[in-house]
Amino acid sequence: MSNVKIPSGSNYLRNRTNPKRKAEDAISAFKALLNDKTHPENQTTSFKNNEVKILNDLLVAANEMDSINPGEGIFSLIVLCLRSSLLMKDKNLELQVKVRDLELQIKRLKKQ
Repeated sequence: MSNVKIPSGSNYLRNRTNPKRKAEDAISAFKALLNDKTHPENQTTSFKNNEVKILNDLLVAANEMDSINPGEGIFSLIVLCLRSSLLMKDKNLELQVKVRDLELQIKRLKKQ
């Protein structure tokens, strides 16, 4: 069995043997999910299933990373969570500023 060679073009086999690569792919999918603009009322069952799949992929990748280097996977998820929280805080702040500016503009228009 030691003579078996993994085909160089096989992403499936490469991802199966490289937990960090699986984690990177899961994190990329999570970032895409954060950037998705689908309104909650328009999110289908398929959309929700995709969310669950991405979260599951993150957990599986973190678990596999932890099995190789204890703590690496969980700390990666913690950092991802904290960075996501900061991103959401920034987006929320941007929206608050836009709302404030629009309210001021409406007040000016009412005075005219």
